[in-house]
Amino acid sequence: MKNFVKTNKGITLIALVITIIVLLILAGVTIATLTGDNGILTKATEASENTKKANAEEQVGLAVAGSRGTDGNIEMNNLNDNLRNIENLTYNNEEISSDETNRIKELPAIVNVDGYDILISEDGNTEEYVDTTEKVEDETPGILAGNGTSSNPYKIESIEDLVKFSQEVRNGNNYSGKYVRLEKNLNFDSFNSYVNYNKVYTEFENNGDINSDGIAESIKKEVTTGSGFIPIGTNYENAFAGTFQGNGKKISNIYININKEVNGTIYAGLFSYSRGTIEELTISGNISVINTGTNYNSNVYIGGIAGAIKYATVKKCANECEIYAEATNSVALGGIVGSSYDYGNTGSGTRTILDCANKGTLRAKGDTFTDIGGIIGQNYYSGKVNYSYNIGNIIIENNAGGVRVGGIVGETGQPYSQITYCYNSGNIDVKGDTVYSIGGIAGDSDGTTNIVNCYNIGNTTGNTIQNYGGIVGFISQSSSGEINMCYNNGKINLQKEGVIGGIVGTYSYSNAKCYVNNCKYSIEYPAAGKTYEDITIDAEFLDAENMPSILEIVNNSSKYKMKEGFLYPVLYWE
Repeated sequence: MKNFVKTNKGITLIALVITIIVLLILAGVTIATLTGDNGILTKATEASENTKKANAEEQVGLAVAGSRGTDGNIEMNNLNDNLRNIENLTYNNEEISSDETNRIKELPAIVNVDGYDILISEDGNTEEYVDTTEKVEDETPGILAGNGTSSNPYKIESIEDLVKFSQEVRNGNNYSGKYVRLEKNLNFDSFNSYVNYNKVYTEFENNGDINSDGIAESIKKEVTTGSGFIPIGTNYENAFAGTFQGNGKKISNIYININKEVNGTIYAGLFSYSRGTIEELTISGNISVINTGTNYNSNVYIGGIAGAIKYATVKKCANECEIYAEATNSVALGGIVGSSYDYGNTGSGTRTILDCANKGTLRAKGDTFTDIGGIIGQNYYSGKVNYSYNIGNIIIENNAGGVRVGGIVGETGQPYSQITYCYNSGNIDVKGDTVYSIGGIAGDSDGTTNIVNCYNIGNTTGNTIQNYGGIVGFISQSSSGEINMCYNNGKINLQKEGVIGGIVGTYSYSNAKCYVNNCKYSIEYPAAGKTYEDITIDAEFLDAENMPSILEIVNNSSKYKMKEGFLYPVLYWE
């Protein structure tokens, strides 16, 4: 009988709704007016939802207001007790407890009321919290699932996992022969990228004081304030040596802020140092390193992906971070990697950067030497940069010392290096008094260097540049190799000009045997600003009317293509 009554009521309700709709239609109201995006029923539903959200926010706001002490500050015990009185409110998916089991210990925090997430800010303001980052699901935060094989790699499923992984590498576990895979997009600013953003993880280093400010706070606050996230690894001895699979994911809003006195080199980036493979990863955020050490070894090697690499490969990675570096002695800064050269640990073996891109702004200041490249600052010891591009701007703030800047590589060579199928459209801005050499592709070539099928359309502005070349700024006396099938259309605007060349700025001595072949340029300077009679230069200045397309000049083996919406060629993988 009860079931019959319920069914009968359901039929009656449906009949009533149908009757109302029929009457409205007879009255001339269309179905679209009722149910469309701006329909009566749609708007009524939206109004109901907005009322529920506003009510949830108001209840939480009243709970916060009632928790303030006589000094105006929020008293956490009062806040928790007030929130406990709100019906259907949860925190960490559970009711707020009367004991310490599930209590809010610091702000900001997120509570849920009737299905609506409400953010309580640090100063007590409340608003609905909407986060587009997928919520992580990690049953063991800080413990990497998997066994490290290619079929079952160690898995990074949360920021807690990333923090613990970094700690393990710095403590000597280099993951040699092991695979580590990023399972989700992680966002340091998103509450959803933490399993428990408000937890103090005392099991992590320094008893939870990750950013070394003397106070152990919530994991989210630790990695987004103070010195922030600690890069993975420390130096050559404690470097990552496995395979890190970015899995096509992105780490967003990373925050690294190091400012300390070290009479040695600070390596920084997502990875401080790599002797393994890093692939298929994009990173964004802010990375800043200042070394205030007082001797000639006080250096900074910094890149978005890695500070330095040796016997290593970085492929299919992109940097969107803004990066700043400053040191008493020297800086090696690259959008992807800082340097492939480590004093005292040179050795043999390739260092390869493949299919990578820098989109972030790079800024640096070094009192002695500064090498900045859109992709890598120093490209040494069989270093290869292939099929990569830079669209990020580079800003030099030096007032002294030797500065070498390239749209792709700062300094390249020693003893062999290669740059092939790369392009730069990022601009270079010189704010210091004097810069030694700038090149659209490489600032300085020293050793055997082959630069092939590259082009530059980035512009250079600023004060004084001693040597500027559209492809290479300065070729040293020990340099050999070739610059072949390259193109430059970068404009230069200086307050005081030095040696300027459409392709090469300066050949330092007659025994520099780096030959230029099949190159074209469109700035009205000589192909080489300073050279010697026995140097072979096959480069041609052409105005816009007579210039072949860039594809005709640089597109050997079809590694470039034209893409809709782009005026210049892009790489095959873009």
